[in-house]
Amino acid sequence: MGHQRFVDLVDNGAAIDYTYTGNYTLGSNGTYSTPYMNYVVGNSGIRIGSGIGPFLGLSVAIPAPTFHGDGVYLDPTGIVNAASSAPFTAGIAPGELLTLYGSNLAAGLVIAPSIPFPSTLGSVQVMINGIAAPIYYVSPGQISAIVPYSLTGAVAAVQVINNNIASNTITNFTAATAPGVFTVPPGGIGYGAILHQDGTLVTTKSPAQPGETVSVFLTGLGAVNPSISDGDAGPGGPLSYATATFTADISGTAASIQFAGLAPNLAGLYQMNVTIPTGLTAGDNMLDIGGPDSYTAEVTIPIAGTPTANAAPAMVKPKAAQKGSFAGDHRGTAIPQRTARRPL
Repeated sequence: MGHQRFVDLVDNGAAIDYTYTGNYTLGSNGTYSTPYMNYVVGNSGIRIGSGIGPFLGLSVAIPAPTFHGDGVYLDPTGIVNAASSAPFTAGIAPGELLTLYGSNLAAGLVIAPSIPFPSTLGSVQVMINGIAAPIYYVSPGQISAIVPYSLTGAVAAVQVINNNIASNTITNFTAATAPGVFTVPPGGIGYGAILHQDGTLVTTKSPAQPGETVSVFLTGLGAVNPSISDGDAGPGGPLSYATATFTADISGTAASIQFAGLAPNLAGLYQMNVTIPTGLTAGDNMLDIGGPDSYTAEVTIPIAGTPTANAAPAMVKPKAAQKGSFAGDHRGTAIPQRTARRPL
């Protein structure tokens, strides 16, 4: 899993966040290559990349250290997209569901009893640029909170306050959008949390059909219209649409988006209805989503080899809100508690 931050020289030097997954096999001399870069990896984990023309450039990557602290402690590398687990270097966007890791963050596990999510839960607050964020759950080592829609500025200062004791402050880049697709199982790598129109999960045994419109569940699509209060559920009607423009492609083939906005009646969750293009290779395909300042290529979607009649584009309301599903539990909340951190 990786993240790179590009500067768009065409669009006034704007920053673009690119998150992705991939795998590689090191040669006996510690090297590997992609179509764009040659890499060498040292025993200490330091990686140096050199571009292959016309993609010229140099990159240096170093392993993130493991941090520990006393008292209420927020891990400097532990503020991540709750759906994709995008590394901490990626920007955070208004309305994004975050997972925060650390120690002594709360006295115990407390889950928000209802919607809208409260800004204080179990005597704990999450402050983002001085604004108390809505909280889904708290626990000693992990918190789930939603970035306030009023977030502004290029950098966000994040702090946890547990029973009036403040943690260290961690700063993160901000972004207009930071899409991350939920996965099954959770963690950000593997199959996307995607539903057929009948509400069943897209799987290898029930793949998406060419021409079918499926619902992708994600977070980080940013501002919406009509707007909602922080921590509230997405409205069932009129629907609340993302104000940014997004694109989707499956294994490099453009896929049309019928809806992108808040998932109806659920808190902290966005939904994107995508029509599967024809001509794809049957099997696992990469699903990529791009925004004005973001691009994610992390999840796969199983595609069938035989086209069916095109399904009429429609708003598919989530039907997987049973306890323990990716879409929520019996309170209609966004994602069940995960007790163990997935390694970055």
